[in-house]
Amino acid sequence: MKRFLIMILSLLLSVFSATAQEKILVTGTVTPSIEGVSMSGTRIDAFNTVSIGIHERDRANAVYEAGGSEVYIPEYPCVDALASSDGYYEIQVPANGYLIFEKFPYKPVCVKVNRRTE
Repeated sequence: MKRFLIMILSLLLSVFSATAQEKILVTGTVTPSIEGVSMSGTRIDAFNTVSIGIHERDRANAVYEAGGSEVYIPEYPCVDALASSDGYYEIQVPANGYLIFEKFPYKPVCVKVNRRTE
């Protein structure tokens, strides 16, 4: 019986460790496409998977196209960060995650992480 419990416990631990996502620190600087626009306050949302990120990208774009009559609030849990006054940001995200950069009134920009740290 003791062996059986140890075997079940080790199986459970291996399953949980296999499903855990590796988190990486992604850093960078948000730069404007229009000269002279401050990127301070750009919100960066990090999602666990690309499929969730794409779903959220579509929602964020719909809010943008509605002309700002509503505020985009992520439907799925995410980690978020704000860019500093010079556009610098740091965010912990799964290595296979998805980032959405959002600053009103500009169109959201979406990026797959793909294990990149910058």
